Amino acid sequence: MHIHVETCGSGQPLLFLGGSSWDLRFDRVAFDWAPHAGVTTFDQRGLGQTDTPNAAWTMADYVADAARVMAGYDRFDVVGYSFGSMVAQHLAAK
Repeated sequence: MHIHVETCGSGQPLLFLGGSSWDLRFDRVAFDWAPHAGVTTFDQRGLGQTDTPNAAWTMADYVADAARVMAGYDRFDVVGYSFGSMVAQHLAAK
């Protein structure tokens, strides 16, 4: 599955997870952090330029997507908004 990811800035990795209707068009706030952190954000499944799988999605799928996007980092900070905060909590517990 293709996940559309955008990054900017440098420093401590920072993942932004938006709400259930949030795609990269709304990530100006996330990118305002670029002078302070290495910002990563992505369109969650079914939104924006990320693929829309046919099967039913579970929280585990959303968490796996976020983990895949941040693969290669030993540590990173996470900011979640609305539904993204639930994904962030499950990701942190993993």
